[in-house]
Amino acid sequence: MTKIFRSVGIALVIMVGQVAFADNGNGPVPAATAAPQFNVNPTTLRQRLLESNLSIVQEYNQLNISKHKVEFARASLLPGVSLNVQTFSSFGLSEIQYLLPFLVPTNWFNYSASKHQLDADKISYYIVELNVYSSALGVYFNTLADSQAEPLYERLAQDFQGIANYYKIQALKGSGDMKEYLAADGVAKNNIGYALGVQGAVMAEQETLRSMLNILDANTKIVLDPFILPASEFENMDHFAADLQANKVAPEHAQVKALLAEGTANEWGTIFSFITGAQLSGSSSNGGLSNLAGGIGITLTPNLVPNIKLSKDNITVVRTQDDVLTNGLNQTVNTALDNLTIAKQQQVAAAQAEADANTVYNIDKLRYLKSQITFTDLKSDANSLTLSTIQRIRADQNLNLARVTMERTFLIDQFANIQPCKMGNAPKKKSGVHLDDLCKPGPGH
Repeated sequence: MTKIFRSVGIALVIMVGQVAFADNGNGPVPAATAAPQFNVNPTTLRQRLLESNLSIVQEYNQLNISKHKVEFARASLLPGVSLNVQTFSSFGLSEIQYLLPFLVPTNWFNYSASKHQLDADKISYYIVELNVYSSALGVYFNTLADSQAEPLYERLAQDFQGIANYYKIQALKGSGDMKEYLAADGVAKNNIGYALGVQGAVMAEQETLRSMLNILDANTKIVLDPFILPASEFENMDHFAADLQANKVAPEHAQVKALLAEGTANEWGTIFSFITGAQLSGSSSNGGLSNLAGGIGITLTPNLVPNIKLSKDNITVVRTQDDVLTNGLNQTVNTALDNLTIAKQQQVAAAQAEADANTVYNIDKLRYLKSQITFTDLKSDANSLTLSTIQRIRADQNLNLARVTMERTFLIDQFANIQPCKMGNAPKKKSGVHLDDLCKPGPGH
């Protein structure tokens, strides 16, 4: 019986035909050019995202808009000249008006607000880079986890299809029961279905990565390199110390600080908005400047007081947001630490359970061939192996995802390679350096 069973074997053999330098009578024909591929791992993922991800590019464009607003606000402070020229028998300058926008307080507050807004947008750009990379790592590790389940389903489908084929031959010879064939064939087909379902999930996740990486060539193959995130010193921190460190390095707090500064500048700008202009004029006679006169324009509107109150309320909202941010960070850190502890325990237990289930299944396959156990027993062993393998895969996945959260929160490992925009720290002698030179998208900024 064993020899007959082994001779039948299993199904699911994939034949891959390759033609290389086949002779068709006209000389050798070169093989088709291999499709390009992109190997994804945490490093290549980060580098490509910073250079090509559309969300990051859009945020960089917004940063440029804020930069131009600062330039516009600065230009609004520069004095201008208005000439009123009258021509008589000989040329004579009758009046010059010096426009003095730098004497208007609101202009200065608008300029200050625009600079603080630029600071906030620089930090926003940095945060978008961090968050997009964090999301991409999550997709990467989810895809890795799903792809690990496929070989198990294919292996079980192969084993049970071999059993089904054996019983089918026996039934056709009149020495077997078609019920045994149908039972084994059903288990094989179910596992084929599971494998195809995993394939579909992996393909969808790979397309998500392709979109995030802005890979436009549909022929480019996405290949995931296996990777396990290393442990960090923060995993052994107590919750209180971890909360303090997370809030200390969080760029979101720096962004709130910049927004508060902008809000304060806007508030004072609103308070002094009734001063609308200032000018100094001089009139001349016979080409000589004979007198000077200065003036300030004042406009009072019914909306002044409500606008001031609105500015104050906006500042209150931002201050409240800082408290919300602190609470959110604390919750994120504490949850990640708890998940790490549980995931490590799950990983150890699941790995041992998978090893035990695999040993039992391999032994019972041989026992089944010798008719020492029933088909139901073997099927039960296969179910146990499937369950323990999936649990081990999910434990690895949970551990990686918890570490992604920790690394994003504490800005370590791969996240330490994403540097914030340094434009505000440029030396004075480099004041003319463009935004592109100091805050350019890509791994080098």
